[in-house]
Amino acid sequence: MQTYLTRTKAVPRSSNSPTAERPLVPVHLDSIEAERPFFVPDKITIVDDVLTMGRTSFACAELLRAACPNAEIRIFAMIRTQGLQNDIEKIVDPATGVIVGYPSGKTHRDP
Repeated sequence: MQTYLTRTKAVPRSSNSPTAERPLVPVHLDSIEAERPFFVPDKITIVDDVLTMGRTSFACAELLRAACPNAEIRIFAMIRTQGLQNDIEKIVDPATGVIVGYPSGKTHRDP
């Protein structure tokens, strides 16, 4: 396993922030540096602990896309949430989806 990304500035965690205060994609882009690897793989998997809005993972994918333009980039997250929830319907709910980024710096994650 090789590390391609390094967080250079701290940002607030989305999972602990109110919706309106979650960092936008440009904040994440400004706080992470990507290295062009010596060996460029065909596939890259970004591993995230908690996927809330997907902005951190989206920013990481954008940086990796610039460094490795021909690589297929996927995201894996152990926990998928939309923030703090009072009622948890399911503990296990695997999903495959898409994260779309907007010029505003916001993202839409489905699911």
